[in-house]
Amino acid sequence: TAPKSGKLANILAAAKKVLKTDAWKANLDPDQLRESQPHVPTGSMIIDYLIGGVPNAHGVQPCPGLPRKRITQLWGQEGSGKTTLALTAAAATIAAGGCVFYVDWENAIVLDYALALGVPIGDETKFVLVQPSTLEEGIKLIQIAAVGGADLIVIDSVGAAVPANIAERGVEEAGEQARVGLAAKVWSEFLPHLRALILRSNSAVLGISQVRAKIGGMGNGPQTEPSGGWAWKFYSDVRIEIRRIQQEKTKLVNALLNKTEERVTGSIVKAKMVKCKLSDSMGREENFYLRQGEGIDDIRATIEIAINHNIIRKSGAWLYYGDDGKFQGMDMVRKHFKSNPKDFAQLASKIRPFLTKKTDEPPESDVDGPEDALGD
Repeated sequence: TAPKSGKLANILAAAKKVLKTDAWKANLDPDQLRESQPHVPTGSMIIDYLIGGVPNAHGVQPCPGLPRKRITQLWGQEGSGKTTLALTAAAATIAAGGCVFYVDWENAIVLDYALALGVPIGDETKFVLVQPSTLEEGIKLIQIAAVGGADLIVIDSVGAAVPANIAERGVEEAGEQARVGLAAKVWSEFLPHLRALILRSNSAVLGISQVRAKIGGMGNGPQTEPSGGWAWKFYSDVRIEIRRIQQEKTKLVNALLNKTEERVTGSIVKAKMVKCKLSDSMGREENFYLRQGEGIDDIRATIEIAINHNIIRKSGAWLYYGDDGKFQGMDMVRKHFKSNPKDFAQLASKIRPFLTKKTDEPPESDVDGPEDALGD
Protein backbone atom coordinates (compact mmCIF):
# COMPACT_ATOMS: atom_id res chain seq x y z
CA THR A 1 0.00 0.00 0.00
CA ALA A 2 1.32 3.48 -0.84
CA PRO A 3 2.18 5.67 2.16
CA LYS A 4 -0.37 8.28 3.18
CA SER A 5 1.84 11.11 1.93
CA GLY A 6 1.92 9.43 -1.50
CA LYS A 7 -1.86 9.11 -1.55
CA LEU A 8 -2.26 12.76 -0.75
CA ALA A 9 0.23 13.75 -3.44
CA ASN A 10 -1.81 11.82 -6.02
CA ILE A 11 -5.02 13.45 -4.79
CA LEU A 12 -3.40 16.90 -4.95
CA ALA A 13 -2.16 16.32 -8.50
CA ALA A 14 -5.64 15.29 -9.61
CA ALA A 15 -7.23 18.22 -7.81
CA LYS A 16 -4.93 20.68 -9.59
CA LYS A 17 -6.22 19.45 -12.95
CA VAL A 18 -9.79 20.09 -11.85
CA LEU A 19 -9.35 23.44 -10.08
CA LYS A 20 -6.53 24.79 -12.27
CA THR A 21 -5.32 26.94 -9.38
CA ASP A 22 -2.85 26.85 -6.51
CA ALA A 23 -5.05 29.04 -4.30
CA TRP A 24 -4.97 26.59 -1.39
CA LYS A 25 -1.18 27.03 -1.08
CA ALA A 26 -1.61 30.73 -0.33
CA ASN A 27 -4.41 29.99 2.11
CA LEU A 28 -2.24 27.53 4.05
CA ASP A 29 1.00 29.55 3.99
CA PRO A 30 1.99 30.45 7.60
CA ASP A 31 3.71 33.64 6.36
CA GLN A 32 0.27 34.93 5.44
CA LEU A 33 -0.37 35.44 9.17
CA ARG A 34 2.18 38.24 9.15
CA GLU A 35 -0.30 40.39 7.23
CA SER A 36 -3.99 41.08 7.65
CA GLN A 37 -6.37 39.32 5.28
CA PRO A 38 -7.17 41.34 2.13
CA HIS A 39 -9.72 44.04 2.99
CA VAL A 40 -10.94 47.54 2.23
CA PRO A 41 -11.28 50.18 4.96
CA THR A 42 -14.69 51.12 6.36
CA GLY A 43 -13.65 54.69 7.10
CA SER A 44 -14.64 54.15 10.74
CA MET A 45 -11.86 53.45 13.21
CA ILE A 46 -14.34 51.72 15.51
CA ILE A 47 -15.82 49.38 12.86
CA ASP A 48 -12.36 48.49 11.55
CA TYR A 49 -11.35 47.71 15.13
CA LEU A 50 -14.49 45.65 15.71
CA ILE A 51 -14.07 43.49 12.60
CA GLY A 52 -10.30 43.31 13.02
CA GLY A 53 -10.30 41.17 16.13
CA VAL A 54 -7.54 40.41 18.61
CA PRO A 55 -4.04 40.48 17.03
CA ASN A 56 -2.38 37.13 16.37
CA ALA A 57 1.04 35.95 17.54
CA HIS A 58 2.68 38.32 15.03
CA GLY A 59 0.75 41.31 16.41
CA VAL A 60 -1.46 41.52 13.31
CA GLN A 61 -5.23 41.96 13.37
CA PRO A 62 -6.84 39.29 11.13
CA CYS A 63 -9.03 41.68 9.12
CA PRO A 64 -9.39 45.36 10.16
CA GLY A 65 -11.95 46.27 7.50
CA LEU A 66 -14.47 44.85 5.03
CA PRO A 67 -13.02 41.55 3.78
CA ARG A 68 -12.25 41.07 0.12
CA LYS A 69 -13.54 37.89 -1.59
CA ARG A 70 -16.37 37.78 0.97
CA ILE A 71 -19.81 39.20 1.66
CA THR A 72 -20.63 41.50 4.58
CA GLN A 73 -24.22 42.14 5.70
CA LEU A 74 -25.11 45.33 7.55
CA TRP A 75 -28.57 45.98 8.93
CA GLY A 76 -30.46 48.18 11.38
CA GLN A 77 -33.46 50.40 11.94
CA GLU A 78 -34.04 53.55 9.91
CA GLY A 79 -31.74 56.42 10.88
CA SER A 80 -29.12 54.15 12.43
CA GLY A 81 -26.41 55.14 9.92
CA LYS A 82 -26.35 52.22 7.45
CA THR A 83 -26.03 54.32 4.30
CA THR A 84 -23.67 56.73 6.05
CA LEU A 85 -21.36 53.85 6.93
CA ALA A 86 -21.57 52.49 3.37
CA LEU A 87 -20.72 55.89 1.83
CA THR A 88 -17.91 56.37 4.35
CA ALA A 89 -16.50 52.97 3.38
CA ALA A 90 -16.78 53.98 -0.28
CA ALA A 91 -14.87 57.21 0.35
CA ALA A 92 -12.16 55.41 2.35
CA THR A 93 -11.77 52.70 -0.30
CA ILE A 94 -11.38 55.30 -3.03
CA ALA A 95 -8.93 57.30 -0.91
CA ALA A 96 -6.86 54.12 -0.59
CA GLY A 97 -6.68 53.84 -4.39
CA GLY A 98 -9.70 51.60 -5.03
CA CYS A 99 -12.91 51.94 -7.02
CA VAL A 100 -16.51 51.49 -5.87
CA PHE A 101 -19.67 50.26 -7.59
CA TYR A 102 -22.76 51.40 -5.66
CA VAL A 103 -26.19 49.88 -6.35
CA ASP A 104 -28.88 52.22 -5.00
CA TRP A 105 -32.22 50.41 -5.20
CA GLU A 106 -33.82 52.90 -2.82
CA ASN A 107 -32.95 55.89 -5.05
CA ALA A 108 -32.12 57.67 -1.82
CA ILE A 109 -28.48 58.78 -2.13
CA VAL A 110 -28.19 62.51 -1.47
CA LEU A 111 -25.32 63.72 -3.63
CA ASP A 112 -24.45 66.70 -1.42
CA TYR A 113 -24.15 64.40 1.59
CA ALA A 114 -22.10 61.81 -0.32
CA LEU A 115 -19.75 64.56 -1.45
CA ALA A 116 -19.44 65.86 2.13
CA LEU A 117 -18.41 62.36 3.23
CA GLY A 118 -15.61 62.35 0.67
CA VAL A 119 -17.17 60.37 -2.20
CA PRO A 120 -15.99 61.75 -5.60
CA ILE A 121 -19.44 61.57 -7.17
CA GLY A 122 -18.35 63.17 -10.45
CA ASP A 123 -15.44 60.82 -11.13
CA GLU A 124 -16.71 57.68 -12.87
CA THR A 125 -13.21 56.15 -12.84
CA LYS A 126 -13.51 55.85 -9.05
CA PHE A 127 -17.21 55.79 -8.17
CA VAL A 128 -20.20 54.56 -10.16
CA LEU A 129 -23.76 54.89 -8.85
CA VAL A 130 -26.53 52.88 -10.51
CA GLN A 131 -30.25 52.85 -9.68
CA PRO A 132 -31.80 49.72 -11.24
CA SER A 133 -35.55 49.32 -11.60
CA THR A 134 -35.84 45.63 -10.74
CA LEU A 135 -34.03 42.97 -8.72
CA GLU A 136 -32.97 41.09 -11.83
CA GLU A 137 -31.59 44.22 -13.50
CA GLY A 138 -29.55 45.02 -10.39
CA ILE A 139 -28.18 41.48 -10.17
CA LYS A 140 -26.90 41.73 -13.74
CA LEU A 141 -25.12 44.95 -12.83
CA ILE A 142 -23.62 43.39 -9.69
CA GLN A 143 -22.32 40.49 -11.82
CA ILE A 144 -20.67 42.96 -14.19
CA ALA A 145 -19.03 44.80 -11.28
CA ALA A 146 -17.83 41.54 -9.69
CA VAL A 147 -16.35 40.19 -12.92
CA GLY A 148 -14.77 43.59 -13.60
CA GLY A 149 -13.04 43.55 -10.20
CA ALA A 150 -14.56 46.58 -8.43
CA ASP A 151 -12.78 46.87 -5.09
CA LEU A 152 -16.04 47.45 -3.21
CA ILE A 153 -19.59 46.64 -4.32
CA VAL A 154 -22.33 48.19 -2.17
CA ILE A 155 -25.92 46.90 -2.37
CA ASP A 156 -28.28 49.48 -0.85
CA SER A 157 -30.57 48.00 -0.01
CA VAL A 158 -31.29 44.29 -0.29
CA GLY A 159 -34.95 44.55 0.72
CA ALA A 160 -35.76 47.42 -1.63
CA ALA A 161 -35.18 45.34 -4.75
CA VAL A 162 -38.46 44.35 -6.45
CA PRO A 163 -38.55 41.23 -8.69
CA ALA A 164 -39.51 41.99 -12.29
CA ASN A 165 -42.71 39.95 -12.39
CA ILE A 166 -43.95 41.65 -9.21
CA ALA A 167 -43.07 45.08 -10.63
CA GLU A 168 -45.12 44.24 -13.73
CA ARG A 169 -48.12 42.72 -11.91
CA GLY A 170 -48.09 45.03 -8.90
CA VAL A 171 -48.00 44.24 -5.20
CA GLU A 172 -51.81 44.27 -4.99
CA GLU A 173 -52.04 41.28 -7.34
CA ALA A 174 -49.18 39.25 -5.93
CA GLY A 175 -49.45 40.15 -2.28
CA GLU A 176 -46.68 41.46 -0.03
CA GLN A 177 -45.79 38.02 1.31
CA ALA A 178 -45.31 36.67 -2.22
CA ARG A 179 -43.05 39.60 -3.09
CA VAL A 180 -40.83 39.05 -0.06
CA GLY A 181 -40.66 35.30 -0.63
CA LEU A 182 -39.80 35.64 -4.32
CA ALA A 183 -37.06 38.18 -3.64
CA ALA A 184 -35.56 35.86 -1.00
CA LYS A 185 -35.59 32.99 -3.49
CA VAL A 186 -33.78 35.07 -6.12
CA TRP A 187 -31.11 36.08 -3.59
CA SER A 188 -30.66 32.46 -2.46
CA GLU A 189 -29.94 31.45 -6.06
CA PHE A 190 -27.63 34.40 -6.80
CA LEU A 191 -25.46 34.71 -3.67
CA PRO A 192 -23.54 31.42 -4.14
CA HIS A 193 -22.74 32.55 -7.69
CA LEU A 194 -21.69 36.00 -6.43
CA ARG A 195 -19.34 34.42 -3.89
CA ALA A 196 -17.64 32.45 -6.67
CA LEU A 197 -17.23 35.63 -8.73
CA ILE A 198 -15.70 37.77 -5.98
CA LEU A 199 -13.38 34.94 -4.96
CA ARG A 200 -11.70 35.36 -8.34
CA SER A 201 -12.01 39.15 -8.65
CA ASN A 202 -10.90 40.04 -5.08
CA SER A 203 -13.93 42.31 -4.57
CA ALA A 204 -15.54 43.11 -1.22
CA VAL A 205 -19.35 43.12 -1.10
CA LEU A 206 -21.40 45.09 1.43
CA GLY A 207 -25.13 44.35 1.49
CA ILE A 208 -27.40 46.70 3.46
CA SER A 209 -30.70 45.43 4.83
CA GLN A 210 -33.61 47.08 6.55
CA VAL A 211 -35.33 45.46 9.49
CA ARG A 212 -38.84 44.07 9.03
CA ALA A 213 -41.28 42.09 11.15
CA LYS A 214 -41.00 38.34 10.78
CA ILE A 215 -43.66 36.80 8.59
CA GLY A 216 -45.78 34.73 10.96
CA GLY A 217 -43.54 35.74 13.86
CA MET A 218 -44.93 34.89 17.25
CA GLY A 219 -43.86 33.46 20.57
CA ASN A 220 -40.38 33.84 22.06
CA GLY A 221 -37.32 35.33 20.41
CA PRO A 222 -36.86 38.40 18.22
CA GLN A 223 -39.87 39.41 16.16
CA THR A 224 -37.83 41.24 13.53
CA GLU A 225 -35.15 40.16 11.08
CA PRO A 226 -33.06 41.65 8.25
CA SER A 227 -34.78 41.70 4.88
CA GLY A 228 -33.49 39.65 1.97
CA GLY A 229 -34.04 36.14 3.23
CA TRP A 230 -31.94 33.58 5.05
CA ALA A 231 -29.44 33.24 2.22
CA TRP A 232 -27.75 36.44 3.38
CA LYS A 233 -27.21 34.84 6.79
CA PHE A 234 -25.61 31.77 5.26
CA TYR A 235 -23.41 33.38 2.62
CA SER A 236 -22.20 36.41 4.60
CA ASP A 237 -18.92 35.94 6.47
CA VAL A 238 -19.44 39.14 8.45
CA ARG A 239 -22.84 40.27 9.77
CA ILE A 240 -23.15 43.53 11.70
CA GLU A 241 -26.24 44.95 13.35
CA ILE A 242 -26.23 48.67 14.13
CA ARG A 243 -28.68 50.43 16.40
CA ARG A 244 -29.01 54.06 17.48
CA ILE A 245 -29.00 54.06 21.28
CA GLN A 246 -28.95 57.78 22.07
CA GLN A 247 -29.58 61.11 20.40
CA GLU A 248 -27.28 64.02 21.16
CA LYS A 249 -28.68 67.54 21.24
CA THR A 250 -27.11 70.99 21.10
CA LYS A 251 -28.56 74.42 21.81
CA LEU A 252 -28.78 76.36 18.55
CA VAL A 253 -30.45 79.56 17.44
CA ASN A 254 -33.66 79.15 15.42
CA ALA A 255 -33.38 82.04 12.95
CA LEU A 256 -37.08 81.81 12.06
CA LEU A 257 -38.28 82.18 15.65
CA ASN A 258 -35.23 84.17 16.81
CA LYS A 259 -34.73 82.03 19.89
CA THR A 260 -32.42 79.34 21.19
CA GLU A 261 -33.66 75.76 21.16
CA GLU A 262 -32.31 72.24 21.42
CA ARG A 263 -31.79 70.35 18.18
CA VAL A 264 -30.55 66.84 17.43
CA THR A 265 -27.00 67.21 16.13
CA GLY A 266 -25.78 63.64 16.43
CA SER A 267 -26.26 60.20 17.85
CA ILE A 268 -24.46 57.32 19.51
CA VAL A 269 -24.73 54.07 17.55
CA LYS A 270 -24.03 50.57 18.82
CA ALA A 271 -22.51 48.07 16.38
CA LYS A 272 -22.87 44.38 17.24
CA MET A 273 -20.90 41.65 15.49
CA VAL A 274 -23.51 38.94 14.97
CA LYS A 275 -21.32 36.73 12.77
CA CYS A 276 -17.62 36.83 11.97
CA LYS A 277 -15.63 34.09 10.24
CA LEU A 278 -12.46 36.21 10.08
CA SER A 279 -11.60 36.93 13.69
CA ASP A 280 -12.71 36.31 17.26
CA SER A 281 -15.04 39.34 17.22
CA MET A 282 -18.35 37.45 17.12
CA GLY A 283 -20.67 38.75 19.82
CA ARG A 284 -18.64 41.89 20.51
CA GLU A 285 -20.27 45.32 20.66
CA GLU A 286 -18.74 48.77 20.22
CA ASN A 287 -20.14 52.29 20.03
CA PHE A 288 -19.39 54.94 17.43
CA TYR A 289 -20.63 58.48 16.89
CA LEU A 290 -22.57 60.14 14.08
CA ARG A 291 -22.79 63.89 13.53
CA GLN A 292 -25.66 65.41 11.58
CA GLY A 293 -24.49 66.32 8.08
CA GLU A 294 -20.90 65.22 8.78
CA GLY A 295 -21.12 61.46 9.13
CA ILE A 296 -19.04 59.21 11.37
CA ASP A 297 -17.12 61.15 14.01
CA ASP A 298 -13.75 59.43 14.48
CA ILE A 299 -12.36 62.50 16.23
CA ARG A 300 -14.90 62.14 19.03
CA ALA A 301 -14.19 58.41 19.35
CA THR A 302 -10.45 59.06 19.52
CA ILE A 303 -10.92 61.68 22.25
CA GLU A 304 -13.10 59.32 24.30
CA ILE A 305 -10.46 56.59 24.11
CA ALA A 306 -7.75 59.08 25.08
CA ILE A 307 -9.79 60.19 28.12
CA ASN A 308 -10.30 56.61 29.29
CA HIS A 309 -6.55 55.99 29.10
CA ASN A 310 -5.69 59.33 30.76
CA ILE A 311 -3.92 60.65 27.66
CA ILE A 312 -6.40 63.51 27.88
CA ARG A 313 -7.01 64.37 31.52
CA LYS A 314 -10.50 65.28 32.64
CA SER A 315 -11.44 67.40 35.65
CA GLY A 316 -15.07 68.37 35.86
CA ALA A 317 -15.99 70.13 32.63
CA TRP A 318 -12.33 70.81 31.77
CA LEU A 319 -10.12 68.67 29.54
CA TYR A 320 -6.32 68.88 29.49
CA TYR A 321 -3.95 67.65 26.78
CA GLY A 322 -0.20 68.07 27.01
CA ASP A 323 1.30 71.11 28.69
CA ASP A 324 -0.76 73.86 27.06
CA GLY A 325 -4.01 72.26 25.95
CA LYS A 326 -6.92 73.30 28.18
CA PHE A 327 -10.48 73.03 26.90
CA GLN A 328 -13.92 73.46 28.41
CA GLY A 329 -16.16 70.62 27.27
CA MET A 330 -16.05 68.00 24.53
CA ASP A 331 -17.10 70.41 21.76
CA MET A 332 -14.12 72.67 22.37
CA VAL A 333 -11.51 69.91 22.38
CA ARG A 334 -13.13 68.32 19.32
CA LYS A 335 -13.01 71.63 17.42
CA HIS A 336 -9.34 71.99 18.33
CA PHE A 337 -8.36 68.61 16.92
CA LYS A 338 -10.54 69.06 13.84
CA SER A 339 -8.83 72.35 12.99
CA ASN A 340 -5.33 71.06 13.86
CA PRO A 341 -4.71 67.84 11.88
CA LYS A 342 -1.13 67.50 13.15
CA ASP A 343 -2.27 67.50 16.77
CA PHE A 344 -4.96 64.96 15.95
CA ALA A 345 -2.46 62.70 14.15
CA GLN A 346 -0.26 62.83 17.25
CA LEU A 347 -3.22 61.95 19.50
CA ALA A 348 -4.27 59.10 17.18
CA SER A 349 -0.74 57.65 17.30
CA LYS A 350 -0.94 57.56 21.09
CA ILE A 351 -4.20 55.59 21.19
CA ARG A 352 -3.26 53.21 18.37
CA PRO A 353 -1.55 50.70 20.71
CA PHE A 354 -4.85 50.28 22.55
CA LEU A 355 -6.62 49.41 19.28
CA THR A 356 -4.14 46.62 18.60
CA LYS A 357 -3.81 45.31 22.14
CA LYS A 358 -3.56 41.53 22.19
CA THR A 359 -5.81 40.94 25.22
CA ASP A 360 -8.64 42.68 27.03
CA GLU A 361 -7.09 42.31 30.49
CA PRO A 362 -8.14 44.97 33.05
CA PRO A 363 -5.54 47.68 33.79
CA GLU A 364 -3.33 46.85 36.77
CA SER A 365 -3.92 50.15 38.53
CA ASP A 366 -7.69 50.21 38.08
CA VAL A 367 -9.28 46.76 37.93
CA ASP A 368 -12.72 48.23 38.57
CA GLY A 369 -12.09 51.34 36.48
CA PRO A 370 -14.27 52.98 33.84
CA GLU A 371 -15.69 50.92 31.05
CA ASP A 372 -13.99 50.93 27.65
CA ALA A 373 -15.04 54.02 25.69
CA LEU A 374 -15.82 51.79 22.75
CA GLY A 375 -18.22 49.55 24.65
CA ASP A 376 -21.35 50.03 26.68
